[in-house]
Amino acid sequence: MVDNKKGHKLFQFEIYDLKGNIDYPLLGGWDAELKLKTLAKSLAFNTRRGSFIKDKLLEGPFKISYNDNSGIVQVAPNTLNIGNDPFIIGAKFDTSKENTEFTINIETKNILWRDASALLAPNITAKLNMFDLKQPIHVYCTLGGNMGPGGDPSINVKALVKDNTLTTPGGVVDDCSFTGQFTNSYISGKGISDENSAVKLFNFKGSYAQIPFSIDTAFINNLNKPIATGIFKSQFEIAKLNNIIGEEMLKFGKGTANVKLAYRADIVDFQLTKPYVKGLVDIQNADVSYVPRKVNFKNTAISLNFTDHDLYIKNIRLQSGKSVVFMEGSVGNFLNLYYTDPEKILLNWKIRSPEIHLGEFIGFLGTRKPKAKKEPGRVIFLKT
Repeated sequence: MVDNKKGHKLFQFEIYDLKGNIDYPLLGGWDAELKLKTLAKSLAFNTRRGSFIKDKLLEGPFKISYNDNSGIVQVAPNTLNIGNDPFIIGAKFDTSKENTEFTINIETKNILWRDASALLAPNITAKLNMFDLKQPIHVYCTLGGNMGPGGDPSINVKALVKDNTLTTPGGVVDDCSFTGQFTNSYISGKGISDENSAVKLFNFKGSYAQIPFSIDTAFINNLNKPIATGIFKSQFEIAKLNNIIGEEMLKFGKGTANVKLAYRADIVDFQLTKPYVKGLVDIQNADVSYVPRKVNFKNTAISLNFTDHDLYIKNIRLQSGKSVVFMEGSVGNFLNLYYTDPEKILLNWKIRSPEIHLGEFIGFLGTRKPKAKKEPGRVIFLKT
């Protein structure tokens, strides 16, 4: 046990079995080959945040060397079991420094998300457990720091995810693949903290409610007040929107949607809030039915252009029977007003039509019978 109360560090191991040989080469130092079985009671680099691999059994071989001249202890990469999962672990300790500096490299090619998160300090585990991945992942991790007083170790993680199922507070993403990176020391010189932590996701691809999408690079920084940025892309048949919004109000038939949006959003409880977007949403050749009035629109088109501040709505084409209507418009300062003062939104709108058959829209004018919505103990009548 090493208990550094001033430095808030506690390393405590119960050694069940230790066997090995040590050789002393002529150049000075020593070489050791060991077999170790030990229980990690505490591996706390900062006791205020909790312990890594707490109460986990470690078992495996070590090949260790020490050089008298450099004062460096080198642990060669080798397979070590932590709990039920195998890891390839290597390390270096520089004892020539006043406070021994260390670097620990860890790799595992087949571990479940929750099993991996359980090995970390509780403050990190609590955040990671808001997510889950169904299939095992490939993870690299590097810990760096010193044995002196105060401070957390630097943590740099790289994860490879392929053809997996991702569960998030906002929903489930199927067919999910990406390369993820995490660091708690993103800007050099600004210390190790949640404020200086960042997550990057590269080549993210997945499917939400059968709608495929991709994000070239997603970036989240400052985990105390996280902000997410990225470029969202998707191309899909709009009939798949029925899986998300249901078919009680609008029912989509044929047609395609192309989406390319750059976004920036705050993250509250690990969900995106108040996103600001810039880019295009383009819908072509769509069939849409307004279910309550049984009115069908054919070959519908719409183009939404989000700029830094405004929304431009162009190339709207609605066709019902022989009637065709073209529309376009704009909303100034759209996103800011939408989240702060939606009642102040001012819409500029233009409508034109080469020919309208009013009889095709009679369904909009009649009084529709209320639809009963049952709730325990009462009935509420709704009109659309």
